[in-house]
Amino acid sequence: MSRLPEVTSASCESRYDDVQRLQCNLRALRHSNRALIRATDEPDYLREVCGIIVEDCGYSMVWVGCALRDPGKTVKPVAWAGFEAGYLEKLEVTWADTERGRGPAGTAIRTGRPVVSHDVLTDPQFAPWREEAARRGYTSAISLPLFSEAAVIGVINIYAERPNAFSEETVPVLRDLAEDVGYGIGTLRLRKAHDLAQAQVESLARFFKRLGDNSPDVIVRLDLKLRHVYVNPAIEKVTGIRPERYLGKTNEELGMPGEFCALWNHHFQQVLRQGQSGRFQFCFHAIDGCEHCFDMMLVPEFDPAGQVQSGLGIARDITEQLDAQKAVRESESKFRHIFDAANEGIWLLDAEARVTLVNGKMAQLLGYAPEEIRGRRKTDFVPQADLPAVEALLARRRAGISEEADMRFRRKNGEVVWALMSGRALLDDAGKFIGILDMITDITARKRAEDALRESEERFRLMADGTPVLIWVHDQAGRLQFVNLAYCEFFGVTIEQVRDKAWQPLVHPDDLPGYARGFTECHRERRAFQAQARMRRNDGQWRWIESNAVPRWSSGGEFLGLAGSSTDITERKAFQAELERLVAERTAALQEMTDQLNGFVQTLAHDFRAPLRTQTGLAQLLLSEHGHKLGEGTHLAESLARSAERQMSLIQDLMAHVNLSRADLPLQPVSMAAVLDEVRADLALEFQRTQALLKVVGLDRFSVIANRATLHLVLQNFLTNALKFIPEGTPPAITVRAELRKHETVPGSASPKRDADPATSETGEMVRLWVEDNGLGIRTEDLSSVFGWFQRFHPSIPGSGLGLALVKKAAERMGGGVGVESTPGHGSRFWLDLRLAGLVLEG
Repeated sequence: MSRLPEVTSASCESRYDDVQRLQCNLRALRHSNRALIRATDEPDYLREVCGIIVEDCGYSMVWVGCALRDPGKTVKPVAWAGFEAGYLEKLEVTWADTERGRGPAGTAIRTGRPVVSHDVLTDPQFAPWREEAARRGYTSAISLPLFSEAAVIGVINIYAERPNAFSEETVPVLRDLAEDVGYGIGTLRLRKAHDLAQAQVESLARFFKRLGDNSPDVIVRLDLKLRHVYVNPAIEKVTGIRPERYLGKTNEELGMPGEFCALWNHHFQQVLRQGQSGRFQFCFHAIDGCEHCFDMMLVPEFDPAGQVQSGLGIARDITEQLDAQKAVRESESKFRHIFDAANEGIWLLDAEARVTLVNGKMAQLLGYAPEEIRGRRKTDFVPQADLPAVEALLARRRAGISEEADMRFRRKNGEVVWALMSGRALLDDAGKFIGILDMITDITARKRAEDALRESEERFRLMADGTPVLIWVHDQAGRLQFVNLAYCEFFGVTIEQVRDKAWQPLVHPDDLPGYARGFTECHRERRAFQAQARMRRNDGQWRWIESNAVPRWSSGGEFLGLAGSSTDITERKAFQAELERLVAERTAALQEMTDQLNGFVQTLAHDFRAPLRTQTGLAQLLLSEHGHKLGEGTHLAESLARSAERQMSLIQDLMAHVNLSRADLPLQPVSMAAVLDEVRADLALEFQRTQALLKVVGLDRFSVIANRATLHLVLQNFLTNALKFIPEGTPPAITVRAELRKHETVPGSASPKRDADPATSETGEMVRLWVEDNGLGIRTEDLSSVFGWFQRFHPSIPGSGLGLALVKKAAERMGGGVGVESTPGHGSRFWLDLRLAGLVLEG
């Protein structure tokens, strides 16, 4: 006989509590169902359910968690009730198969079954949350999965103050409660989705109504009898008929053209009969007087039973589109013409770098017929060695990069040509790579020129490095671009240290300002540069360097900088200094000898002039007192007198030359007109005797830097010659004129010298004095020696032959020059250049 279980007061009390708990759970189930009926919002519903469970069942705390589908599979608390006291902030529950996901909540979500923890203080699954639960008095717990449409969407968690609070009798009731809550969540979500869908339908209806009313396209709806049941306002802009007049009428009743009505009726009836969409195009003369073309889309509309009840038509004005298509066709035709006539090679490649289109210039460049190129890859036309570079270039094109590059192509005959390729990646509207456009220019000649230039530059470098002269090249900005080996060795630098820098060698401080200023000015003014300066060699010695540079120009006339060379002239400078010292010594000695000779000449002239004067006096006395007795001897006496006069004139000219050579000659502003008046007064008798005419032009406008007595001597010599060297029986005609001219040296003339008083002011301009006559003239072969010593070109006319030599010496001493222009039989034009002192103002 089996033994009955022992019944104790404790067991009876526990049993009683379970019954009470079961009744509370059932009450909570009923109340939660009622809450669902009232609920309009999911969060509010869940909070009310949590409150019902706590209030009806007396549990410590209840919370609902949502199972998120994030990477961490987080369980997010969305509602709770009871004594929570910050428990949920530190919960960090997940439904992943990890330590914090193997607790009751995570396991319930993962398995879809309720999970009970009868004693959280001993349950190992509850270890991560045990301490926080114990602080709040939680002793037992249950987690119940929440289902919606057979999928676990969350979990409801209930905590009690005593262990084993969730018996076998209460768990089913709580599971039913969880199922009802899950159903309630699904119902609320479905209700919300329905309301949202309804709102969207209504919004969509309003949207399509606004869309139709504001659409630029013509929209019509026709019933089975082809009567208008809807027409949007756009139709009025085409036909001029208000939309409301269309309603209930056919096109025929509205008076539309018969051909138009027949076309519409045919296509609409076909759509209504077959229940399939259609499309057609038509033209219509609108109220603006122009014919418009439309593209009509027809769509059948069905009733709830699936029967066609109407047809919707949308007509779009495609007049501009057709015009644009026509323009595109014309543009394509022009493009094709330009494409074929282009001077550059052009081809189009697809995404696989195969040629789809090629022009004649490209085919000619490669030596193929166009049809031989189309369909082949770009790499088929490049040398084998260049394939890696070309593939890399294609990869950049596929990445959307457009660029220029020099590359080689292999022609059909095997010849290799160089080309400048400007490639552009072609992308569709979505930005997807669809091909490549290459424009190719034959640069074979340029490449050959570049190779020749490199070879020339290498030859220049070898030549430059082989010379001891310092060679350097500056660019437009004055920066060094090239120096040779001698330059580097002299200054102890490398080309890398000085290239692209406005670097100057170490110049002596005394020479640097002038050297740098001269170089800068020459570089700025694009002219040649020449300078000497002391520069420090790499061993510390100061060496004299002479630098010369010339501007460099491109073939187009662009200034490229200066190219120059520098030479060490230290030894030459020392030699020049020594030579100058010797010259100074020899000059001093020569001057002493000259002074002695001049003194001798003066003494000799003084000694000769006394007997010559006696000879002249005796000859004249003989002729005057005894001439009637001399007979044929008269001519001898006259010849003796003339000879003595010539000897005296020669001595006077020699003395004048000596005086010009040795005397200090002070210079100052002198009026040429005033000096000419003095000379004309001195020669008045000779002018009267020869009946000469004198014309003066422009002399009164200028004053010149001169010595008054010396200028008098020059003018007197010029005028005396003009009066003397004249054909017999011809009155002299003399013109003296002055003009202003820049300082210059005339070939065949005596060059101006600048040994005048440095304190005398001068403008840098010259005054030229012309003395023109109608005399005998001078042969061309004699012009170069006119101003020489003892030059007489007309022996029949007396003279010493020293007059013009004196004129030249006088001009040089005054810092000027002389010259002559002459034609035999047509007179002579002598000129004298002197520095301008100033202009004489009129009035």
